[in-house]
Order: sequence, then structure tokens, then C-alpha cells
Amino acid sequence: MTDIDIKALLSRHDIHLNKSLGQNFLKKTDIIENIANNASGGKYALEIGAGPGILTRMLCQRFERVVTVEIDRYLRPVLEDVLGGCENHIMIYQDFLKTDIKKLISDNFGDAPVTVVGNLPYSITGRIIIKLLKNNDSFDKAVLMVQKEAADKLTAHPSTKIYRAVSVLTQYCCDITRLFDVTPDCFVPAPNVTSSVIMLGFKKQLALCAEKFDGFENFINTVFSRRRKFLVSAFQNDEQKEKAIFYLKRMGLSENTRGEQLDSQCLASLYEFVFVNKNEIISN
Repeated sequence: MTDIDIKALLSRHDIHLNKSLGQNFLKKTDIIENIANNASGGKYALEIGAGPGILTRMLCQRFERVVTVEIDRYLRPVLEDVLGGCENHIMIYQDFLKTDIKKLISDNFGDAPVTVVGNLPYSITGRIIIKLLKNNDSFDKAVLMVQKEAADKLTAHPSTKIYRAVSVLTQYCCDITRLFDVTPDCFVPAPNVTSSVIMLGFKKQLALCAEKFDGFENFINTVFSRRRKFLVSAFQNDEQKEKAIFYLKRMGLSENTRGEQLDSQCLASLYEFVFVNKNEIISN
């Protein structure tokens, strides 16, 4: 694999990496190209973080328009150098977590589906994933590099130690594919962990998307904050608990079932039964 001399590129512009932003830049051309190829197929791409712009440039070769949200303004000289001539690219310098996704997409892509691409900072991966899920109707897929441990959690099965709220929410909204792992020596500087590239295929016409997602997210967070307790304890009043027990029994499950034992679809159906279909009558 061909190495890009990231240090020389940054040094030429007197740029130093910002450790507080968790910057670890890929230097292997083949891996960067593999990410771009897996992302390709659509018209529009939204990139989370540009890094030194090598992936950005490859995306510009595969999409009609690419918009990048980059938090580090000090990278501007490097990016202007690397992205020179990429007329189909728009750079937005701001924090992705504070970005109004709906407005960004409306302003730059209209109502066409958008592909998300990014090498996510390890410390905020979960928050970025949740932000994407909350706007899932805007995206067709996402190709993301995350810490391998994060990929393990996103794809975890019920009743395992690493099955988390983010596992449920992501699996409810997306079909998840693990593409390949990336070892520390492929980065500058080298992190202390192995990374994984994953693909999220966003499901459409979900019952609990848009305005209903926040309530579902709060419910799942409550369930997993007390993961060793019985699922019915996550409900606030007797009516909710009665409906939850009825639903569990109808599904052939005990009222002593724990939330961590159920998959995303079962938990979503339970939430929908208790909180969304409020007029459904319980009868024996």
C-alpha cells in the first residue's frame, strides 16, 4: 500500500495535529480509496471531518457534489492545497454536532438521498451516530470509520455484555455491515486501538422515526440504564406496565424479561404498543 506523507503535508503549511479533537489521519492510499469506493453509487455526499482532504478529493471524483463539515479551521491551508480544482466541493467549518442537518441538506442537496462518509473521532462516535439516526430519512447510507470496539457494540446481539442502547437504536434504523478493519500503523499518529469501517444502510418508512424517535431513544436509554432490572420497571405507571406485560405475554415472553434480552424490533414494537397505539384495547 502506498503511504501518503501526512507529516510533510502538514509541515509544509506549519500545521500541528490537535490532540483534543482526536485527529488520527489515514496515510494508506488503498484504504482511503476502499472507503471512497464503498461510499460511491449516489449523487451527493456529506463528509464528517476532512482531515488532510485525501478522502475528500476521492469523494469529489465519485459524487456530483460533496459537502464537508470540518471543525478544525487551522486545516484550511492544507485543504485549500489538496482540494484545489474540486469545484463540486463545499467546505463548512463548524462542529458537526452543532450543525442543523436538515438545513444543511436542504440548502445543498434538496430532497435527494445523501451518503454520509467520515473517519469519526473515537470520543464522540456515539453522539454522531445518534445524530445521523435522528435524521435517517435524509440519508441512504453511511460509510464510517470507528473504533473497533464501537463497531462491536453497534453490531452486538441481545443478552451480550456489549449490547447497549446505541446497539438497539442503530439496529432499528439501519442494516449494519462490517466492511474491514484498519490497524493502528495505517494512521498518523498511530492510535492505540484498531479501527473498523462499517456501512449503515438506512431503513425507510420506520414507525418510530422523525418526531417519534426522541421518545423511543429516551425509553431505550431508560431500559439500558437499569439493564439488570426487569423490563416492566422502565414504565412509569400501572397502565403502561399492564400494557407492557400484556404485550410480553402475547409474544410468549415472561413479565420478568429484561430489556437487554430483546432485539431492536421487539423493543420498538413494545414501545409502539404502549406509547403510540394508545387506543388499542387489551382483551383476553
